[in-house]
Amino acid sequence: MAAANVPFTGGGSTLTLGTTAISIAATSIGGSSNTIPRVAKTDLTDGVEAYIPGDVMDHDEVTVEGLAKMSDVKALRAAIDDGSPLIETITVTDPTLSGESTASKEASTTAFITNVAVGARVNNEITTVTVNFTWGEGSTLTNAT
Repeated sequence: MAAANVPFTGGGSTLTLGTTAISIAATSIGGSSNTIPRVAKTDLTDGVEAYIPGDVMDHDEVTVEGLAKMSDVKALRAAIDDGSPLIETITVTDPTLSGESTASKEASTTAFITNVAVGARVNNEITTVTVNFTWGEGSTLTNAT
């Protein structure tokens, strides 16, 4: 009997989507940035452009690459297919590092998927998948302990 394929999964990183009930073994979870715009405060009495911080922060999209069953890919596609994406409870769990008993997590109950891309399908096995999502109204980070 041949040994089962055991893919490397980023040392324990996962993407869990609560609404569609899917968990993806992540091989890569891209970073994101939080940006607050600058707003011009200059008027005609100023000799130099002046700025103040804007009111609304932009939380960039996150790209997750991982491994999934085709049935999960189908469910992910359905979550964005009708033009009104499902609101997801998304949790990104980091690997537990040496000296930690619990992993750090970032989660949001207002996130949504913006893109699903699937790799080659081979012999009805797991396939590579890339999922892009945005945190919606923000996220909460829980530090590892």
